[in-house]
Amino acid sequence: MGYLATHMIQKGDSWYKKFIDTCFMEVKRVLRPYSDKFSKKTYTQHQHAVAILLMKRERKPYRDVVELLKEFWAYFGFNESIPHFTTLEKFFMRIPTYVWDFLLAKTYELFAGTIADVAIDSTGYRLHHASQHYEKRIDRPFRRKRFMKHFLSVDTGRQAIIASDDRRSYVNDTLMFKPMLKKTNEVVNIGCAAADKGFDSESNHKFAHKIGADSVIPLRYRTSLSKTKGYYRRKLWHHFPKKRYNMRSIIETINSVEKRKFGDELRSRLLKTQRREMKIIDIVYNIHRYINYAVSVLGGFLQSLEKMKLSEYFIFAPPIKNYPNLIASFGFAVVLPAKTLRISNILETMATGLPVLMPDDENDTKLVAFNGKVKEKIVEDGKNGLVYDHNDYKDLAEKIMLMIDADERTYREMRNYASTYASEFSSKYTYQKIYEAIKEVYSDKIKHIQNKQYSKI
Repeated sequence: MGYLATHMIQKGDSWYKKFIDTCFMEVKRVLRPYSDKFSKKTYTQHQHAVAILLMKRERKPYRDVVELLKEFWAYFGFNESIPHFTTLEKFFMRIPTYVWDFLLAKTYELFAGTIADVAIDSTGYRLHHASQHYEKRIDRPFRRKRFMKHFLSVDTGRQAIIASDDRRSYVNDTLMFKPMLKKTNEVVNIGCAAADKGFDSESNHKFAHKIGADSVIPLRYRTSLSKTKGYYRRKLWHHFPKKRYNMRSIIETINSVEKRKFGDELRSRLLKTQRREMKIIDIVYNIHRYINYAVSVLGGFLQSLEKMKLSEYFIFAPPIKNYPNLIASFGFAVVLPAKTLRISNILETMATGLPVLMPDDENDTKLVAFNGKVKEKIVEDGKNGLVYDHNDYKDLAEKIMLMIDADERTYREMRNYASTYASEFSSKYTYQKIYEAIKEVYSDKIKHIQNKQYSKI
């Protein structure tokens, strides 16, 4: 049996292993291994962050999660000891809120959404742990308590959280519609934005259409047409898309799931840590949802391979849009000989740093530059992947089995060679080179104009 068959995540793996592995995969995209070059390097920031996420998933305090880490020693990769609970507290205090916000956006990318129908709503979280039943039993006088108001922007089609924001206690929902829609638009293109009547405002409708989204918000008060002000509000008075609005109920489901699984109270005492805790709840929900959603993301073809127990080893590069963060969790990628396959799909597949099975027709007709040196072939057969005959699917099947049955040394050599040039295949590298070229041409143009003006003088 080959290296992949013994080391890839199997279908029968525990839920905790899948959760921890997915957390590590996402955290590594946001945080550096160490906060400073003078760090003790006893533990990594990745280990701390995943421990915090696991703590919220299990609804445990800092002291108890340290005991839980002893059970998952191997999953976290600890060397000699487990971090003290105060280490996790200091890490949580050190990492700013915007980092967790950025991590939330990265977890949404797991669902590979490009255009989303969005629902926006808010819910409240208690700021104390006292049992209401116990308070009633001891006849404690009722007093209105403070709470954290949590605003969510949700992809109703994938049931995933895109963005969130928090305010303590009482805030008018209407004022939060624009900030939430702006944060959402930075992550994904919005098709339709639905909200309840608490967000009803003509200015909110105008802002939604300004960024290219349709807004579906019912009128706060159903009055006559003559008393209804605003172009978009009058338009909804005539025709209200009830089916599109009904999808808004998905956000109520997500609010319910978060509170039932991860608790409806916050343990933190400071406002800044309470906001971070809310972000962590959203991150944990997205990862939880992704683990249950991943099979449908991979498509029906991979599902049909499950009977042969091959689907956990590799993934086919989609012909329309590639998802590098999804592909990176597999052992290797397979590019199919499709006429609709774009060069960007192939390059983003190579950017994962995995060995790739490439059809010979796609491999021979593309020119790729490595630091200014042009190579005629994307995949060098036997080095960073394998090349198969695009007219022979039996050859493709044989190459797939060859990759699965490869020994550890062969597979690691292929993966190391592929990862060497991975960054140069990415869109980020390409855009950077384009920007540098434009900047160089622009500066030369400015110098030419200035020299021409000086010559006239």
